Amino acid sequence: MKATSPPAWPIIGHEWAVQFLQRTIEQGRTRHAYLFVGPADIGKRQVALAFAMALNCKEGGAAPCQRCRNCQLIRQQSSADLFFSQTSGSSNTLPIEEIRRASAFLALQPYEMRYRIAILNDFERTAPLAQDALLKTLEEPPPYALLFLLAADESQISPTILSRCQKLRLRQVDPAVLAEQLTAQYEAAREQAQLLAQVSGGRPGWAIRALQDEALMATRNQAIALLNSCMSQSRAERFRSAERLAKDKKTFEETLSWWQSYWRDVLLLAVDPSHAATNCDQHEQLTTLARELKGKEIVRALQATRKLSERLALNLNLRLAIEVLLLAYPRLPRYHMISH
Repeated sequence: MKATSPPAWPIIGHEWAVQFLQRTIEQGRTRHAYLFVGPADIGKRQVALAFAMALNCKEGGAAPCQRCRNCQLIRQQSSADLFFSQTSGSSNTLPIEEIRRASAFLALQPYEMRYRIAILNDFERTAPLAQDALLKTLEEPPPYALLFLLAADESQISPTILSRCQKLRLRQVDPAVLAEQLTAQYEAAREQAQLLAQVSGGRPGWAIRALQDEALMATRNQAIALLNSCMSQSRAERFRSAERLAKDKKTFEETLSWWQSYWRDVLLLAVDPSHAATNCDQHEQLTTLARELKGKEIVRALQATRKLSERLALNLNLRLAIEVLLLAYPRLPRYHMISH
């Protein structure tokens, strides 16, 4: 009789993480707290939900069957034994009240599943005092309580909390694998799937959303066009651009992530002209910049972009910070800028 393969987890890529978590279940060595680390849209939430499904699946295997009631409730994020944190709308941080709600939730017996699971998103944006409110739950967890922390960066997380979590750092998904799944699962046209997989930088979440909402790609294209425009602007024009960009911090945060990806491509192309750029549809302009700019100019631009990206969570003068960033960018004559 031919052996059947175990059911696949409902995520794209991250095979090593799936294998690790499956072994954890098979060996009965589930930890009470897990930290999933990786950039936005890399799949942290999807891996956490799939793990929750596998742990609570009625079939009792090391992978979610995706058919039973428990799997369906978790997939739909409607289980009474599943908690999702809500960030503060004004500051985009995780307030201490949410931490206390999660702790109170985990203290109760499961309603219908094997485990109660609290998923705290953007945990790196939690203040130290709020993080401390989790310590009792981490130090004396009920046997049925599991805590999943999702974070883009672990540097802002308390060492005490880090020491009590099993950390899984999610890596970028191979664009070829992502493109294949966009075609197979979401019926994307091959060329569109390849473009989104590459532009997303191997982030399944963004690629899927961009496939379903053309505005995301349009927003990204606008960010790239703005960057190219800034490099042909005078000092006074850059100050005016900084004033406009500072009016919407959330939008600028997304813009900055695209700028960082763009400068990284320029640097890698300057080192190796055969580099497969993330922003593959901008190859001509990227090649021009890699050829025209000095290495130190490219490095300075990339470092300045990264520095501001890391400081955005701080209470800074955003307009002044953007002015400093734009002044760190090189200036090219307008005839060097290629319009698309």
